[in-house]
Amino acid sequence: SSDLGATATGIGDIKSTPYSGTDYPGVEIHANVIDNLLHGTFLQRGAHQQLVDALTILLLGLPLGIFMALVPPRFMWFGLSLLVPLVAVDYQAFLRGSWLNFTVPAITITSNVLLVSLYRALVEEKEKRKVRTAFGQYLSPEVIRRLLLNPQLVEPRKTEISIMFSDIRGFTTISEQLDAQELAKFLNEYLSDMTGIVFKHNGTLDKYIGDAVMAFWGAPFEVQGHAAKACDSALEMMTRVRAMQEKWEAQGRPHLDIGIGINTGNASVGNMGSSLRYGYTALGDSVNLSSRLEGLNKDYGTHIIVNETTYAAVSTNGFLFRELDLIRVKGKLHPVTIYELLGRAGQPSEYGSPEDTACRLADFGRARELYRRREWEEAQKAFENILVKWDSDGPSRTYWKRCQEYLFDEPPSGWDGVFTMTHK
Repeated sequence: SSDLGATATGIGDIKSTPYSGTDYPGVEIHANVIDNLLHGTFLQRGAHQQLVDALTILLLGLPLGIFMALVPPRFMWFGLSLLVPLVAVDYQAFLRGSWLNFTVPAITITSNVLLVSLYRALVEEKEKRKVRTAFGQYLSPEVIRRLLLNPQLVEPRKTEISIMFSDIRGFTTISEQLDAQELAKFLNEYLSDMTGIVFKHNGTLDKYIGDAVMAFWGAPFEVQGHAAKACDSALEMMTRVRAMQEKWEAQGRPHLDIGIGINTGNASVGNMGSSLRYGYTALGDSVNLSSRLEGLNKDYGTHIIVNETTYAAVSTNGFLFRELDLIRVKGKLHPVTIYELLGRAGQPSEYGSPEDTACRLADFGRARELYRRREWEEAQKAFENILVKWDSDGPSRTYWKRCQEYLFDEPPSGWDGVFTMTHK
């Protein structure tokens, strides 16, 4: 090699090339050129290569950007990963004598990922924050997560839901015995506990009406067994209230008790309201009826009353019910059968052991049969016998008073066993 080029220190013919370091002998450059001339192995950069470059840039431009804008954010890594096959293709083309552009397609991929990510951060995340802010007070975090994937679910629509109303008994008395700070602290604790139970069972909080809680199941997601979720929530709410009762009695506070009404039926559910204020709510006749059912607890001395539609929907879920009455609520012509929800079959209820509960319900059923047969005196004695054993049985006390009224003012001969409620 010394015959072809100088190699002595200080006078060496050392050059840098695109494919080597800075210590490449200049004579080797001439040797490579001669080799390419002899074998015809030049790098090709012509119309064919430019067409391939243009198609690559187009493909990695608009179509890739649209794809990444539509798919979930986790697919953003897919865009960057395309740099790997781009390098592989360009390298293989180089080995085969074609010079393809790498820089512009690589910049196209990187720009796509950055711009789409920026768009998502500024626009889509802003929308998601709006949804979280708007529905954080109505829905559990899991339901919100699913809602973000399909925001159209909050548009108004008619669907079957199970609606619950709960109310504190004698809240006026409680509020009068507490100062403003104590009342606020109590309400915060009570409503937080009740709402937590609703969220635990994937329910939707509609609103607070003073001390009352309105919630529903079955929207924004149509789920199987929403009536059972409502019943489970009601039972757990009663368990929590009994724990609060013990705490309050130990502190010498007034007695705390609640009533719950549950109805299953069709309702219009969605974002509704005025241009100034709107919220996610349920409207319809079934919503009104659930509120009426909650109020009936005061008439029957019970805690949880459900409509016949809810009772039918959970007939195979193992709940324990007592058939209370056949009633016609104010403003309605069609009578409905109402039931008292006591707990789970085979488990202790608020009426004691499963055996005691079954005995009480059997005695109540026999007494109601006498009532339906218009045998007022015998029915009254039967209800009185129940009260002797269980003096706190509210439904028996209600029927005892009703039998007393019918002894003096008997219903007409065509009486069908329906009791008409004269209040809301």
